[in-house]
Amino acid sequence: MRKEKNKEGLTPEPKEVVEPGSQPEGTETTEAPEMPNVREQVLKVLNGAGDQSSETAEKPQQLSSEDVERMAAETNADIIGLLVNLFEQGRVSLETVFELAQTTANCIAVYDLAPQGSELKAKTGEKALEMAQTFADCKTVYNSAPDGSELEEKALVKLLELAETFADCLVVYKKTTDGSELETKAGEKLLEMAQTFDDCIAVYNSAPRGSELETNALVKAFELAKTFADYIEVCRLAPDGSELKAKAGEKAFVLAKTFDDHLSVYRLAPDGSELKEKALVKLLELVETTEYCLRIYNSAPDGSELKADAGEKAFALAKTLDDHLLVYRRAPDGSELKAKAGEKAFDLAKTIKDCIAVYRLAPDGSELKEKALVKTLDLAKTTADRLRVRDLAPGGSELEAKALVEALDLAQTFADCRAVYERAPRDSKLKAKAGEKSFALAETAVDYITVSMRAPVGSELEAKARVKALEMAKTVEDCEKIWDRLVIMPDSEFGKKVKEKMLRLAA
Repeated sequence: MRKEKNKEGLTPEPKEVVEPGSQPEGTETTEAPEMPNVREQVLKVLNGAGDQSSETAEKPQQLSSEDVERMAAETNADIIGLLVNLFEQGRVSLETVFELAQTTANCIAVYDLAPQGSELKAKTGEKALEMAQTFADCKTVYNSAPDGSELEEKALVKLLELAETFADCLVVYKKTTDGSELETKAGEKLLEMAQTFDDCIAVYNSAPRGSELETNALVKAFELAKTFADYIEVCRLAPDGSELKAKAGEKAFVLAKTFDDHLSVYRLAPDGSELKEKALVKLLELVETTEYCLRIYNSAPDGSELKADAGEKAFALAKTLDDHLLVYRRAPDGSELKAKAGEKAFDLAKTIKDCIAVYRLAPDGSELKEKALVKTLDLAKTTADRLRVRDLAPGGSELEAKALVEALDLAQTFADCRAVYERAPRDSKLKAKAGEKSFALAETAVDYITVSMRAPVGSELEAKARVKALEMAKTVEDCEKIWDRLVIMPDSEFGKKVKEKMLRLAA
């Protein structure tokens, strides 16, 4: 239930209280020479009534309605306000004030002062409600009544009777008890007063879910709808599969003008419906980007003319490598569209990064994949670039071997040569050549240790790299690394030489 149970919205505007005897600035009073000063007479009577110890005190006199009316006219003051002040001073009884109350506001002033549960409080509340002839007066009674009281319920009933605007009726409806007869009556009157689309949506939002009021409010909203936004809102709120949803969708489609408008219709239309297909066709007419064209392509039924048209338009709109890669990625495997997009992407690839992007999307074993890798090698400028091609190429392929050879030819550092050496096939001429070039480019004891460790066991390269490592050792730490990594037999001739150099460097 979407109704709040509080009295927010029913709070009347505070009334300006004019103190007895005061007069708004600029207001002139017209004295009636033949009319006695009633206010002074009443004050004299009331003062006498409150002075019980005075032997000269006059007995309290009953004031007539005419007296009160004349007093109000002559003094331009709220007589009840005067009497309430005297009551708070203990100079007049609250019953006297009640008898003189002539308006709803007067009665509420007495009602607020009366003791809880007293007969006077009950009588004053009833009198206030009886006197209330306007919605505003009735709100005053409702706000003063205790929550859940009979007076509150009666005031709400009368509020509904006095409600003359949609806003007033909506306020009353939101205060009714869920499932009550009054709620039903308020809902009916509320919907009857709804004159605009927004009014009907307000009723819909306030009505219980699944209720007849909710349904009727949405139907009336449809009848009052005029704009695309109105019909889309009804379509969104209407139950799936309902006639109302279908009719609202059709109306929205007629009024749709932009791509986003038709996209909204498409998303709300039932799957497989004629409306959904019409919206999709219109979207294809308005689409301006490859991305959205491909969304339409993916949404269109397989094998349909719409799907083919969407694919062709996606390809036609594609301008960049990324656009064509996107078309290629979305197109079905083996389709003409995929083939065209792949070839176009290949043509647009101008860097190693571009070529590798094409390579990664192409199916394994495809001509496109191989062409992309060959083009990558053609664009390679460094040893690292060629090694990357080698790492992507099929093992044992001609392309792999070519990439390794070119990588070694370009290698200008010990690190590059070492990278080629580690990738070269075991016992190959290329590996031996990479080892020799690594030896030639080595600069430190650690470099030579690495060459010796990677060289084939017992090879000439292993032996000369080990000797060169000891020769290049500059610190005890270098010697310790040689000892830990290259000395197999501590008592060997090479082991002794390592110990001797370690001792010399330690001295």
